[in-house]
Amino acid sequence: MIKKILVSIIFLGLVFALLFSFRVIVSNQRPLSPLTFLNDSAWSELAEDPAVTYRGKIQYQLRCYKCHGFNGEGIDSFGKYHGVALNDSTWIYGSSYNAMLNTIYHGAGDMRGYGKKLIITDLHAITVYIKTLSESKPLNSE
Repeated sequence: MIKKILVSIIFLGLVFALLFSFRVIVSNQRPLSPLTFLNDSAWSELAEDPAVTYRGKIQYQLRCYKCHGFNGEGIDSFGKYHGVALNDSTWIYGSSYNAMLNTIYHGAGDMRGYGKKLIITDLHAITVYIKTLSESKPLNSE
C-alpha cells in the first residue's frame, strides 16, 4: 500500500515538473525581429503578381475577416465586425504599402501584430490584397 502511494506521489511530481517546464518554455517567446521595408518597385512587382494577391486573399480570409469583414467593410450596422474599414480611402495609420505592412506586423489600436505569427511573404501578400480592397471598393446596392 505504501509502495503504491509513493509511486503515485512520484508520478504526480513528475507530471507537475513536466507541466511547469512546458510553461517556462512557452512563456519565453521569441522576440519580434526587425521589419525591413520594400521599395516602391518591389511592391509594384508584388502587386502585379496575381499569385501574391490570391495568397493575400487566402491569408486575409483565414485571419482578418473576423474583425474587418469579408470585403474589408469593418464595423457594420449590426455590430458583427469590430475592426476598421479597409475598403475605403481613409487610412488611420497610413496608406502606403510600408505603412500598412508596419501596422499588420506590429499591430495598432486594438489590433495585435502578426509579426510573430506569419512569415514575411504572407504579410506582404496580405498587404497587397488589402491595398486592392481600397482600390476597388465594391459599389453599394442602395
